[in-house]
Amino acid sequence: MLGFYKNQSGSGLEKYYLMIEEWLNMETAPEDNKPLVIQADGGVGKKTLLVKWYEYHQSLKGTRKNNDLIILHFATTGGNNSNYFYAIYRILIKLREELNIDQKVELH
Repeated sequence: MLGFYKNQSGSGLEKYYLMIEEWLNMETAPEDNKPLVIQADGGVGKKTLLVKWYEYHQSLKGTRKNNDLIILHFATTGGNNSNYFYAIYRILIKLREELNIDQKVELH
């Protein structure tokens, strides 16, 4: 799925993913730390924006002071990816891979 969005045109999105990056780098007090919500009508490019931002963010990897781990998961209407068990499973698998944990992930 990510491959599809990586190949989409990011034309006109740069200012928005730079705004996301700026928001992430803001110094905030713990009580002011709030999630960033990206909301728009269907089909306007939210997933493409996030994939393009992710590519940009990864390109800065050696220049940032922190070593963050970002796990992308896009839920759509219907299908497995909107099921929260599936989302948790995918996140656990990704954490296992990134942190070199040998123990298998099992959901019962």
